[in-house]
Amino acid sequence: MVWLKVECPHDGSVKNLCTNFFRAVDDALGTDYQALYVKSRSSAESMLGDIARVSALHSVGVLVIDEIQHLEKSRSGGVAKMLNFFVTLTNVIKVPVLFIGTPKALELFQPTMRSARRAAQFGSLDWGRFSRAENEGADGEWERFFKRLWKLQWFEHATPISQEMMDLFWEYTQGIAHIAVAFLPQPGAGCCRRAGSD
Repeated sequence: MVWLKVECPHDGSVKNLCTNFFRAVDDALGTDYQALYVKSRSSAESMLGDIARVSALHSVGVLVIDEIQHLEKSRSGGVAKMLNFFVTLTNVIKVPVLFIGTPKALELFQPTMRSARRAAQFGSLDWGRFSRAENEGADGEWERFFKRLWKLQWFEHATPISQEMMDLFWEYTQGIAHIAVAFLPQPGAGCCRRAGSD
């Protein structure tokens, strides 16, 4: 298995995260690990060895944990316990773990430097919004991104790019790439459309 993606449970429980690991493997391979390893009295810590065994058995290349911001300190026994679980997880399964989440997820890893360093041992990338150029006429991150994005219009006769258009997009998107892409003119949508509108 080159990679395995596991969704963080919406209820914020580390135990349910472990359950989701077995469910993801079962969905990908047609196995029955969830029934084998997840019992009513099982704890997250007791399932770590089983997760490591399954990861080694199927040669998992990278474990992707998505929506990590759903984990809650209260449901996981406190922030220290939850962070210790992640440190132990990366040590026991010996597989790179990629955490993906919104900026709210940063709150989970900030309390102790040790946990933040260990959780980010494979690298950490914080994608914030694009910054604008400080000097008029210069190109900052936003201007370079917007000029490339503007070439992707679907219209046969695309609206020419202008500083006013760039300023309008900045006003509505505040430099957030996902919103800017959703805001790009689409066929039959007029000049600009709000993200999520018809």
